[in-house]
This record gives sequence, C-alpha cells and structure tokens, in this order.
Amino acid sequence: MSSLLLMQATASGIVTGCVYALVALSLVIIYKSTDVVNFAGGELVMLGAYAGLLAFGFFEFPYA
Repeated sequence: MSSLLLMQATASGIVTGCVYALVALSLVIIYKSTDVVNFAGGELVMLGAYAGLLAFGFFEFPYA
C-alpha cells in the first residue's frame, strides 16, 4: 500500500467522521434544548448530499 493511498484514506475517514459528528451534534443540541427528538438536521444533510450528487452526475460539475 502506498503512502499516498494511506494518507488519502486517513483524510477521507476523518472528513466522514466529522460529518457524522456534526449531524449527531445537531440532534443532541435540539434534543437538549427542547426535549423533542427532531431528525430534520439529518434530512437536510441528505438533501445536500443528493444535490451534490445531482450536480456531479447530471450537470457534470467538477467534484471540488
């Protein structure tokens, strides 16, 4: 395994973990302030992911 591939996999794992942590943090902040479980934050993340997939796949925008 080359060191470049290892660095890329490490960076990808850190970025994915940060996104999961932000979604979890939004759920916790809403729950602690209102005592109601609200999954709207996760739905907004999903909506953004689908919009990015549409832009990347259909409109052929560059990934960066």
